[in-house]
Amino acid sequence: DREFSYSIGVQPVYWISALLGIANGFVWQRIFVWRSVNHWQHEFVRFLVLNLSISAANSLLLYVAVSLLHFDAFPSQGVITGALVVTTFLLARGWVFKTRPKQTPVGRA
Repeated sequence: DREFSYSIGVQPVYWISALLGIANGFVWQRIFVWRSVNHWQHEFVRFLVLNLSISAANSLLLYVAVSLLHFDAFPSQGVITGALVVTTFLLARGWVFKTRPKQTPVGRA
């Protein structure tokens, strides 16, 4: 494990695992959380954009909290994670896996 991360660096290891986690999360959320029947390709692109953006926001917010504001890393990451979990859920519900209103045939209520 250590030899692998030393040979290619820790950032590529992180991003490889993040991308695998994103793909895994997409499959499970699409099937079991949101039960989506929309086009998976469009949803996957949105899911990827959302999760990469959230990862970048996490890195930026943690840098600001620890390096600029001199907060402790562990509690800062906890607060950041909580905020980003809520943000991710709301954006997944409203943008990634948005559902279309059911169409009622004319003459039926």
